[in-house]
Amino acid sequence: MDAIMADPELVSFVRKHIAQLGEDGVREQMLREGAEPEEVEEAIAAAGAPEARSGASMAILAVVGGGMLLAAAAMLSNQPPQLDRPPGKPGDEAESPQSYMSETDSVFHGHAGYMLRLPPGYEAQSSFQDAEKTQETVYIYKKGTDPSHFIHEGLYGALGIFRLEVMPRRIPQGFVGVDTLRGWVTRKLDQEKATYAVRSLIVQGMPSFIVVATKPFQYAQAYCVGERVRYMLIGGDDGELFTAILSSLAEVAPHGRQPQ
Repeated sequence: MDAIMADPELVSFVRKHIAQLGEDGVREQMLREGAEPEEVEEAIAAAGAPEARSGASMAILAVVGGGMLLAAAAMLSNQPPQLDRPPGKPGDEAESPQSYMSETDSVFHGHAGYMLRLPPGYEAQSSFQDAEKTQETVYIYKKGTDPSHFIHEGLYGALGIFRLEVMPRRIPQGFVGVDTLRGWVTRKLDQEKATYAVRSLIVQGMPSFIVVATKPFQYAQAYCVGERVRYMLIGGDDGELFTAILSSLAEVAPHGRQPQ
């Protein structure tokens, strides 16, 4: 197909996410967002031009934020608005987790316009805490796991369960920024006399931080601040699966449709 006729926005979307989701994944997402099949195929063909493939080949040398350098370059040009984030402190440098998933993993599409990859053998179950569907809870678990275990965070590590909570950034006091969120979390942990460590990172362009606690029990919590919503991923530890799921979390909204 003629690359000149392809929608530039769709081409950009394909180039940003194809390394992470694969061709079928980006095709499915664009169709879900309302793109016409012909537009989708034109965009994929245009994104697969020699120039794009050459860039993707070079990008295999490093993984950044769960994607390759090609995806990272796209994210740097599409950073969310500057939040209440002061200059970093020594030992608090931003970092990005590495993805351990394969191209055959399933993709979960969240209500607020985000997606993440599920590890092999895993499935996801989503529910909402309010009638307006602004607060979503997603359980990520091995197939066959008893759902009664979902409420016991102390079992997450042993059973390989993860929970993602998605909430609006807007609260009565304004928009929640990453440093405000970090302050809330650490104050609560201090009140609980927890033993924990915190580190900052960037997840798919979103300012984020991870809390790893050892007392009163071991768990990991990652907090990401997106454009309109904030995310909290909870797991038994910050091992490979936790890192892979976190690094795959991405906000996608082609055609200018914003998450609700």
